[in-house]
Amino acid sequence: MEVNESIDKAFLNRAFRDFEKSSQKLEQQYAMLSDRFGSLEREFSGKNRAVQRTSRLAAMGEMAAKIAHEIRNPLGSILIFSTLLCRELSGQDENQRLAGHILDSVRNLDRILSDMLVFSNGPAPALEVIDIKDVIEKTLETCSGRCGDNVDIICSYNGETELSADAGLLSQLFLNLFFNAFDAIGTDRGSIKISTHIKAENTLEIIIEDTGCGMDESIEDRVFDPFFTTRHSGTGLGLAIVASIATAHGGGITCTSEQGKGTRFVLSLPCGAEAKEESGMAQSR
Repeated sequence: MEVNESIDKAFLNRAFRDFEKSSQKLEQQYAMLSDRFGSLEREFSGKNRAVQRTSRLAAMGEMAAKIAHEIRNPLGSILIFSTLLCRELSGQDENQRLAGHILDSVRNLDRILSDMLVFSNGPAPALEVIDIKDVIEKTLETCSGRCGDNVDIICSYNGETELSADAGLLSQLFLNLFFNAFDAIGTDRGSIKISTHIKAENTLEIIIEDTGCGMDESIEDRVFDPFFTTRHSGTGLGLAIVASIATAHGGGITCTSEQGKGTRFVLSLPCGAEAKEESGMAQSR
C-alpha cells in the first residue's frame, strides 16, 4: 500500500511538471501568435490605407484631366493675346508692366495644368541605363539657389548606383523632394542627408532625410494625395507626381515623419542586370 502511494505521488509530480512545461510552451506560442497577429494587423492596415489612397488617386486623376483639358484651350488663347499685348505696348512702361503680370500669371496657370496632366495621365518613362548619383548631383546643382548657407547637404552612395530609368523624370522627382526639404528646414540650421544602397539584390533604395519641422501622423498619411497641401500657395501636386513617377518606374516611395524632428523619404527602384536588359530591349525597339 505504501509502495502504491509512493508510485502515485511520483506519477502525480511528473504529471504536474509535464503540465507546467506544456503550459509554459503554450504561453510562449500564444505570445508569438499575438505578436504575429499584431504585425499582420499593422500590415493590413497599411495596405488598406494604400488601397484607399490608390482609389482616391484614380478618381482625382480622372477629374484633374477633365478640368485641365477644359481650361487649357481658352488659356492658350489668353497666353497668345497677352504675349501680343506685351509687344504692342512696347515703349509704354507702366502698361507693359501690367500686361506682363497677366502673362506671368497665365504661364503659372499653364504650368499648374501641365502638372495636373502629368499626374492624371501618368508619366511614361523613356528607359535608359543611368547613374542615379549623377542625377542627384545635377538636381542639387539646379536647386542650389534655393539652398541657403544654413543647410548642410550630406551625400553617401553605397554600392551599385546604375539602373534603368528616365533621368528627366527622376530629376523632377528629386527636385520636388529637395524643395520640400528646404521649405521644411526654413531659416533654421539643418541638414539634408541623401544616401543610396542596394536592398534585396534587385532594388536600389534612395533615402532622403531632413531635420526640418516634420509633420504629424494625420498629415503624413496624406502627403502623396493630390491637391493636399499645408501651404498657403501651391497645388498640392508635387508629392503626388513624385509617387506617380516612382510607380511608373516599377518602384515606390514611403514617408515617415515626426513633428519637430524631420522627415524621411525612401524611394525604391528596380535595378540589376534584368532592369538594364529591359532598357536595352526598349531602346532597340
